[in-house]
Amino acid sequence: LRGIVSTPSFEMRQPAATTLLAAEDYIDDSPANGPQAVAQRALTAIRGALHGGEGIALEDVTAGLRPMPGGGLPIVGGVASVPGLYLAVMHAGIILAPTVGRLVAAEILSDRDDAALAHCRPDRFVPGR
Repeated sequence: LRGIVSTPSFEMRQPAATTLLAAEDYIDDSPANGPQAVAQRALTAIRGALHGGEGIALEDVTAGLRPMPGGGLPIVGGVASVPGLYLAVMHAGIILAPTVGRLVAAEILSDRDDAALAHCRPDRFVPGR
């Protein structure tokens, strides 16, 4: 595969010649929705979607938490109460990284806020703002 393949049933990429890495939403710890069950459903969808996919085997399942900021928007900017702390937290990091990285570097180097990141500021989580 080249790049990320994302469908309503699965999301995956190929980090090595014989390895596929799929990421799915973690639901809960129940037998029907736990990590193993979610992985089996994704495996079935992947096998059905790829030519020759019937030979794909599940090697490992790991559950982790994706950084999902409140409100679904990235958190990008300095934290006024902690001098020197600058946050850049987002769920779609691989998609947003080039643009956000450029904007963050420019902000840090110039010590000026970029209007493009105004809606992403950490102070939106401070009560009364």
